[in-house]
Amino acid sequence: GIIFHIVQPPKHGKVTIHSYGSESNASATQMKFFSHIDLTTDKVKYTHNGAENSNDHMTIDMQIVSANRNHLPKYLEGKHRFVLHVNVTPVNDPPVLRLPPNKLLRVT
Repeated sequence: GIIFHIVQPPKHGKVTIHSYGSESNASATQMKFFSHIDLTTDKVKYTHNGAENSNDHMTIDMQIVSANRNHLPKYLEGKHRFVLHVNVTPVNDPPVLRLPPNKLLRVT
């Protein structure tokens, strides 16, 4: 498998990993490790903090782990560091109101 480690987090946002389970029951946690499977199943999400800056970046180490103990070629062994650049496209979404369960909102 392929494991990713966030060495330097993004400056203008955060990366969250959604736990396994149904989307309504899934919990998002800010972690430093995630797998290639997490990426391909849309479990990894970058959320911008709303700052004016539309560019961000993070430094990531990638490591290939052989599941069946076969030896990898030398050039694939160890960690490989790279910078992942993020381009944020602003979208003017309508605001979302979220109330905790059993809470009441009064509009007068």
